[in-house]
Amino acid sequence: MELRHRQIWRWSTRRDYGTGNDTYREAKDACFEARTSSRACLLRLRLAGVPDSVVDLAVVAFEASIVIEEASDAAELEQRAEVSRTAMDSFVAAAARHCAAM
Repeated sequence: MELRHRQIWRWSTRRDYGTGNDTYREAKDACFEARTSSRACLLRLRLAGVPDSVVDLAVVAFEASIVIEEASDAAELEQRAEVSRTAMDSFVAAAARHCAAM
C-alpha cells in the first residue's frame, strides 16, 4: 500500500514540477525506499514458508505497484492504481485465509 501511494506521489510530482528539482528527487527516493521495503517483505514471506500461491499474489501486487509511476496521463494513473489496489486486496485475502487455516 505504501509503495502504491509513493508511486502516485512520484508521478504527481513529476507532472507538477518536472524532474530536475529536490521535490521530485525526494519523491523518487521515497519510492526506492518503499520498493526496498516491499522486496524485503516478499523475501520474508518466502523464508517464513508461506505457500507459493500466497507469495505469488504478493509478487503480483508488488509488480502492479512499481509500474504506477510509468502512467502517461491521469486516467492511466488511476487505472494502474486500481489494478494495484485489487492485487493487494487479493493478496491480503489469501494471506488471511492462510493464517485462519493454521
